[in-house]
Amino acid sequence: MMLALSAPSLGFAQGFRVTGRVVLGTETDSIPLANHMAVLHVVGLQGGRPVDSMLTDSNGEYRLLSPTRDTTAGYLVSVEHDGVGYFSEPFVERDQAAASASTIVAYDTSHTRPDITVLERHIIIRSATEDGTRRVLELIGLGNDGFQTRIANDSTRPVWQGAIPSEALQFEVGQSDISPQTIFRSGDSVAVMAPLSPGAKQILISYLLPESVGTLTIPVDQPVLDMNIMLEDTSATIAEGPFRLIGIEELERVSLFRYGATGVQPGTPITVQFASPPFAITELWWIIVPIVALTLGGVLYWWLRNQPRTASLAVVHTATGSEQLARQIAQMDLEFEANQATMSGAERGAYRRKRAELKARLTEMLAMREEPG
Repeated sequence: MMLALSAPSLGFAQGFRVTGRVVLGTETDSIPLANHMAVLHVVGLQGGRPVDSMLTDSNGEYRLLSPTRDTTAGYLVSVEHDGVGYFSEPFVERDQAAASASTIVAYDTSHTRPDITVLERHIIIRSATEDGTRRVLELIGLGNDGFQTRIANDSTRPVWQGAIPSEALQFEVGQSDISPQTIFRSGDSVAVMAPLSPGAKQILISYLLPESVGTLTIPVDQPVLDMNIMLEDTSATIAEGPFRLIGIEELERVSLFRYGATGVQPGTPITVQFASPPFAITELWWIIVPIVALTLGGVLYWWLRNQPRTASLAVVHTATGSEQLARQIAQMDLEFEANQATMSGAERGAYRRKRAELKARLTEMLAMREEPG
């Protein structure tokens, strides 16, 4: 639906004229659409506005005039039929009149047919960020192979919807062939409320995967003619699915491993396996701390059991103080292990000096216990 255009009409040196034709697309032929309002719009950096309009004649033709010419702006023509708007491709004003005018094709509408098919589904999975989350982008191509524009039956039933991973967070809509305001998340699906006219339309969505996702299951609830999964993380693998490695693609200076499959059927199991993050012993603090405490308590119990019964109260006090110092040293060691990667040199030095001081005090306390008489 391309509108080729024109230029100044005779007698209007400062403006230009646009001519074209509107027809109704059917399975057998194209029928001129008479008495339909054609509107010329100018679209610039400050937005768009209509500049002229008229009803199409018996042949579906219109002649519109822009009283001024803006070389920094674009122009397009719109026509509404059966509640759905149709637009020409954007064009710029010309200094020469067009030799011929192209045609805008409108269609009747239906909320039951034709079926909307998934022509393509391209999934890009980025590497994990510092917080462990991964950004996923999906480019979905939808096709209407009929001669009617598919519309929603009501506000609760979208024109089309397709499954996305249940773990998806922060769902967003990118630049698409239809208005982003008509694309939204519905449960574990992406839904489209916009009318889908015959031909192909692309939508772009993105979402985050939380750090907890080690294995991603990609749901397929309807046939996909052409499907690609592109992985930035070189340690990630497609653990299950009918995919083969096609090659490496560059996107915004990022290398992506591209895996492709055709004719993917509903219910096909597809999983992507991500490598586990490096193990850190600090993750087991909840086990280590009780073990250290129990060990120190056991040592202290054995030490006290092996002292003579005539041991003085001062010895008991010393043993109690040594237990507290031992626990304090153990706690300092755990905190140092957990935070040393982000500590400055001064902080590391302060830790070592403090630990040496406590260790010396612990040694002195243990030396104070009385020898058996």
